[in-house]
Amino acid sequence: MFICTFDPFGLGLSQYTFCETCEEDHELKLNDGTVKIFYNCTYAGEDIPDNLREFYDYVENGKAGNELTKRIDEAVVRSRKNSIWRSQYMKEKIVLQDAREEGFEEGVEQGIEQNIISMICKKLIKGKDAITIANEIEEPLERVSKICNIASRYLPNYDVRKIMEELR
Repeated sequence: MFICTFDPFGLGLSQYTFCETCEEDHELKLNDGTVKIFYNCTYAGEDIPDNLREFYDYVENGKAGNELTKRIDEAVVRSRKNSIWRSQYMKEKIVLQDAREEGFEEGVEQGIEQNIISMICKKLIKGKDAITIANEIEEPLERVSKICNIASRYLPNYDVRKIMEELR
């Protein structure tokens, strides 16, 4: 189950249910009992049971309105007071934040690398040599030469992604 505070698929449904089916033949079901349900707590329609509406309201605004949401709220309060759970939660949150920052930095670096490779390829197409390119884009000659050597294997259609893979 996925409880979402947004409409995960943008179709305006109160919930989205997925069962395991074969990609090649949609009539073939895995029948392993696996079901994924995405609950859209922002659903505004009136065609859902009151208990589910109360649950959605609880998720959205934190106010318990019926017996189920009161029990859920009590469990949340107990969990927040549990120092061991809180400590584990904070550790996981820090690990996730570090991973997110690392992924962002890696994405930025890859974007910069793609731009540099793309610039070098465009200049190679114009017939420029590695020394001229290195001077023009202000990158070390050794790095530019390495990229030029790899890029020359993809003449005349340069593939930036393949060049990046080879550089790694």
